[in-house]
Amino acid sequence: ALVIINALSSRLRETSEKSRMEAELKTAQVIQDTLFPEPEFKYEYLTISGHFQPASEIGGDWWFHSRIGTKVFLWIGDATGHGAPAALLTSAARSAATVLETLAFSPAKILELMNRAIYDVSKGQMMMTFFLAAIDLKTKKMVYSNASHEPPLLLRKQGEVFKKSMIEPINDVTSPRLGEARDTKYEEAEIMIGPTDAIFFYTDGVEELRNKKKEALGDRGFMRAFVKCYHDFPVPNIFVERLVNFFADYSQGTEVLDDVTFFVCRHD
Repeated sequence: ALVIINALSSRLRETSEKSRMEAELKTAQVIQDTLFPEPEFKYEYLTISGHFQPASEIGGDWWFHSRIGTKVFLWIGDATGHGAPAALLTSAARSAATVLETLAFSPAKILELMNRAIYDVSKGQMMMTFFLAAIDLKTKKMVYSNASHEPPLLLRKQGEVFKKSMIEPINDVTSPRLGEARDTKYEEAEIMIGPTDAIFFYTDGVEELRNKKKEALGDRGFMRAFVKCYHDFPVPNIFVERLVNFFADYSQGTEVLDDVTFFVCRHD
């Protein structure tokens, strides 16, 4: 009888611990949801739509948009790994961004200060790729800085049918990841945004999607998705919906190995 009682007591403790951990995880999910913007938004002639799918209950990717004066800031980052540690790092990045975006700094200066904050928080043990752009609604000039993140893709409309040749990587500058070294200085570059232009921001989890044969989508599959889903230059929310469906069809319910995050910003 004593053995049975001890076994039941152990089982009850395990159940209680599991319930506590599930409750804490649920709380973390709710908190993380507050880090992200509404999936669809508009700033004058700029329309934005995005998607986030974590690989586990909470993820290490983060995207955001905000407006300060005449400038719209576009943020996207990918912390090392995924799960709770990566989610904590994205929370730190979001907290730093909340303060820095109000100070009218350039993208390069913001990344410099975010880098210092992330380095101090993680003691150099965790890092984050990041891309930050600021579009001036008056001049239509986009100034950007890149901390080793996947370069966004500029999609220019030429003709009536979208082709792969219309995709231009925005990659004139790149610098070390956030958190890699405390005193990193970040470079800047700029491009002009015109009517019907769209910019696609994403994390590397997109290309790492796998099908049931364990084949990664890769760059070729990624470009195929673009040509198929953007063939008639759809508005951002339709484009995002098509991509989500394309990726779901490709992965066929297989486990997502890395967070999948992307958003598109289009000049109407």
